[in-house]
Amino acid sequence: MTRLRSGQLFPVSCGRAKEPGPELAAVRTELLGALEDLVTGAQQAGVLRDDVNAYDVVLMLNSIPPRHLPAPDSGEAVADLADRHIGVLLDGLRAPGREPLARPAPGRRDVDQFFRATHGL
Repeated sequence: MTRLRSGQLFPVSCGRAKEPGPELAAVRTELLGALEDLVTGAQQAGVLRDDVNAYDVVLMLNSIPPRHLPAPDSGEAVADLADRHIGVLLDGLRAPGREPLARPAPGRRDVDQFFRATHGL
């Protein structure tokens, strides 16, 4: 997913989907359900912390820096920070968590408010 972050899987965060209509809401609900299943399976397998949820993962995915093409003015490659960021995020998700998390896991309302504030959706 993160390798394709250029906009294929994150049209909302890339500004391509501007209207939060019923089609977008249905897709969001379907994706969140699949992600919840993935999180539950990883927790049952003992590889994901028990105190995180699918909404934590959504917020983390949204925080991954975009992959950049060479800078247009110089032709020099811009640092691709995504791989390091992903490594830090994944290490923090692994079970067992060494430190308790500072706040309770976010809920759907929290994530919806985040996307409204960040992307106007």
